[in-house]
Amino acid sequence: TTTPPTTTPQPPSQSPSSPPPPPPPQPPSQPPIPPPSPTGPTPDLSPHTISISNNDQEDEIVPEAPTSITPTTTTT
Repeated sequence: TTTPPTTTPQPPSQSPSSPPPPPPPQPPSQPPIPPPSPTGPTPDLSPHTISISNNDQEDEIVPEAPTSITPTTTTT
């Protein structure tokens, strides 16, 4: 009696049913920009710089005006 050779189906090295896992997502080269916070230094510097500049000019003009007028009025 001749027994036919039993063909054992060997699973392929790469099973088509299971695709290879996708590569891990690469982080962006630039870090995400956080939303501008009202207390952040960048938005805070702009108004401060403008306020200081205006105050400096006003401070110089404000004392000069009354100083020159005060003695003149008193003398008269």
